[in-house]
This record gives sequence, structure tokens and C-alpha cells, in this order.
Amino acid sequence: MKQAITTKYLPYTNTKPSRVKATTSSGISLTMSYDHELSADGNHTAVAKALVEKLGWQGVWVAGGLPNGNCYVGLPRGFSEDGLGELDLDWFAE
Repeated sequence: MKQAITTKYLPYTNTKPSRVKATTSSGISLTMSYDHELSADGNHTAVAKALVEKLGWQGVWVAGGLPNGNCYVGLPRGFSEDGLGELDLDWFAE
């Protein structure tokens, strides 16, 4: 079973720039500097995608907002629900 990934914004400090951190539910994490060329959601998606790639996870990912960041959940292959048909949304697609 895939784990969910949560992301959160980390403001700058005296020694570090602003960052976004992605963490799996098992505690594996990746932190990247905030890219001001991207939107806030773009930064959260970029770090989640980088963590997914680092872990070798694949599949379709769905994003949702949380009070302090975002959550990304991998759907099982072939996931569908009555009335929705086959879901093929890829939040990491350009």
C-alpha cells in the first residue's frame, strides 16, 4: 500500500531560505528551497513529485489542501468509482 505524502511551507530563518518539506506517513522526507518562479501549490507539488521519484513510486496522484499544506495520495491502478469512470488525472503532469 502506498503512503500519503504531506507538504508544508517552512519560512526563512537567519540561516536558511524559505523551503517546502514533503513527508511520507512513515517519516521519510525531502526538503527543497522555495522556488519563487512557481506558485505556492506549484512548490508543494514539485517537492512531493521529487519525493515520489526518489522513492521510486509510480501511479496516479491526487492532491488536496490541508490547513498547513497539501496532501498527496497515490491511487491504486485501475481505480474507478461509479459515475466517475476511469480516473486518469495526474497532478504531476505539466
